[in-house]
Amino acid sequence: MERATRIRTDGKFDHRKDIVKDVPAFYDCKKTRTLMLAGQDVQAFVGEIADLLKDEELSLAQRRELLDRFSDISLRFNFEFEADTGALLLQWR
Repeated sequence: MERATRIRTDGKFDHRKDIVKDVPAFYDCKKTRTLMLAGQDVQAFVGEIADLLKDEELSLAQRRELLDRFSDISLRFNFEFEADTGALLLQWR
């Protein structure tokens, strides 16, 4: 039998308190369901961002602007676009 997952918010983990409080309020559900929904959303959003950045109707300048914006707000992902190959790189920070 698995044990319940706990997210520490004491001591050096104090910075997590706001997230643990705010995200369930955002999703309007309990913490466990919030974790599941947020995980699914992140995967879906990253996939959609990757698809959007591959859209050939966007100019190189538009793609770079989107990359800059997405990379600025993400704490874990770094999006890069190689203009000469058209390749989209998604890296973990």
